[in-house]
Parts: sequence; structure tokens; C-alpha cells
Amino acid sequence: MVRTSLFALMCFVLIGLVGAKPEFYDQFVATYAPKAKLTAAKCGICHTIAPQRNPFGKQVGDALSGDNVVAALRAVERMDADGDGDLNLTEIRSDSEPGVAATPAPPITTGNAMFPKHSFHPIIVHFPIALFQFGVFLEFLGWKRGDPNVRYAALLCLLGGGLSAYGAVITGLLFFFRGGFEWSGPPLNHFIAGVAATLLMTTVVLWRLKGAHESKVYFALIALAAALVGLTGHLGGMMVFG
Repeated sequence: MVRTSLFALMCFVLIGLVGAKPEFYDQFVATYAPKAKLTAAKCGICHTIAPQRNPFGKQVGDALSGDNVVAALRAVERMDADGDGDLNLTEIRSDSEPGVAATPAPPITTGNAMFPKHSFHPIIVHFPIALFQFGVFLEFLGWKRGDPNVRYAALLCLLGGGLSAYGAVITGLLFFFRGGFEWSGPPLNHFIAGVAATLLMTTVVLWRLKGAHESKVYFALIALAAALVGLTGHLGGMMVFG
């Protein structure tokens, strides 16, 4: 039972990392072998500020069926995403961004150097993910070994993760409003998962502060909280790289 729980917990820890891969860009490179400008653009080929897509990214997204990225790319080759008179494929072959017209629009402001538009959310989110999930791992380990020192270390990690989750929510909301996102689709799903994870983290941390628990309900709740944290990270990764 314990080994199964620990295995499931480690799966939850890794879930965010599994989804947060730039697979679309890798498929683009494998399909077109882009030159210097497009190679430097990377995610900018399809995105303005991730997860917001430029016209080419929107065309690819509309054409996408399942995970067949190559088929979606091929389907939009004969289209003109930026409306400058050149087909998407022509621009790709000439090392020009298919989602950016020849006469570029005014640059998107990203905030000043001291307080960028992302509001430091990409930095803060790693603390609740790392601290809380590692704390859950230590809590299971300390309980299994009957080691109060390991469980005390787990408490510190759980407490740090729970507190930093509020920083992640606050900076996420700032990024949401400053980035012009809408309350729908992936941003909304990410927000709901993040709030649910934060509330459950708070519940288990407050319970844990009352003492070291042996209750199956307690361990089930911290495992569920770890799963929600992993899911939130996964959804955030999909917004950036998906």
C-alpha cells in the first residue's frame, strides 16, 4: 500500500514536467528545417506572448486534430496568415515569420524592467510545486520509517509550499490582467486548478501544524493536494508550450 502510494505521488510530481515540452516547435523544425531567423524566433513563430497566438499560430491551432502537428502545418501552407500576399510556406522557406506581416504592428509592451508583464509569476510558481510536493514525499517517507526528524523537514517544506502558493496565485492574477487574457479556455482551467490546489494545500498544512498525523484521510488529502499542484503546473506548461 505504501509503495503504491509513493509511486503515485512521484507520478504526480512529474506530471507537470511531462506536459511542459515545446513539441510543436520541435515538429516545426523537423518539418521545415528553418533557417536563422525562424530558429531564433522559436515559440514566436506561433505566439505573441504565450499562450496568445499570432495569426499563423491561430491557423495551425484551428487545423490541429489531436496531436498531429505536422498535418496541421501542411494544411495551412497554402494560406496567408499575416495577409501580406505571401503564402505561409513561401515565407517559411524564405526565413520570414508567417504570422508577422512585412509591415510589423507596433511592438507589444512587456512592462518595464523592474516589473515585467509576467509579474514574476513564472519564477514564483516553482516554489509551491517543488516545496509542497517534496514535502509530501518526505511526509510519506518519515511516516514509513517512523522518523520524526524527516517528518519535521516535511512540515517545513509543506509550510513553505503552502505559503508560496499564495504568491503564485497573486502574481498569476496580475499576469492575467496585465496580459489581457480572457476568463475562458486554458487560462480559466489553470486558474481554477491553482485556486483549488492552494485551498487544499492550506487545509492540509493547517491540519499538519496541529501535530504529526497517522490518519489515512490526512495522507489521502496530501496526496490529492500534490496531484492538484502537479495538474496546475501541467496546465500552466501547456499554456506556454502547447
